[in-house]
Amino acid sequence: MRRHRSIAAIILALAVGLAAAVGQDVAPDTSRVERKNRAPVSKEVLRVNLPKATERTLSNGLTVLVLEDHRLPFISLQYNISAAGPIFEPADLPGLASVTAQMLREGTKTKTSLQIAEEIARLGASLSASSGFGSSATVISASGLSDNFEQWFAVTNDVLLNPSFPADELNRLKQRLKTQLRQQRASPSFLSNEMFSRAVYAGHPAAVVSSTVASIDAMTPEALAKWHRERYAPQNA
Repeated sequence: MRRHRSIAAIILALAVGLAAAVGQDVAPDTSRVERKNRAPVSKEVLRVNLPKATERTLSNGLTVLVLEDHRLPFISLQYNISAAGPIFEPADLPGLASVTAQMLREGTKTKTSLQIAEEIARLGASLSASSGFGSSATVISASGLSDNFEQWFAVTNDVLLNPSFPADELNRLKQRLKTQLRQQRASPSFLSNEMFSRAVYAGHPAAVVSSTVASIDAMTPEALAKWHRERYAPQNA
């Protein structure tokens, strides 16, 4: 019995001593702590090294900028036709630039829209053209593997230089545009954006944010061909 009491007394003494030692621990000195107030970031991550572009002007007036990156066997190109955007459209034909751009892939003098789509898909390439309202330019983008660059580049040039604007494809596009226009006119966000553009730009062409039913109906292959002939010129790209 005495032995158990002695053991209990020893344990109690150790516990009291440990508590006293903990209570006497000296608080760490934080006066010399340097507060960064931000996570550490490598300076190498923040350093941006842009490749230097090579610029050339061809004999036909086309300005070419080339940025080389040989890490991947891939080529991406973009035609920026600076005078073919909606702000240069006739006032009675809003949407002419956009419709012309959309119709580029719908047929050339030697290929149908289906043949163009199949050729681009077979080559694993991409090809698109757009001209948004308020813009001064039409942009044609294409990309694909460097191994078959000559092939998809030839298709791109054919689409850019020799569009035929087939009437049947244009009529289908016009029906889609009318449906899209009805949806836009039912959207509060679209209507508010339209009012905002009118308030900001007033009578400037940048105030126009969509086609009209009348302008869509007035689009003809001849009107698109005339716009393409006058605006899609090397000196504008």
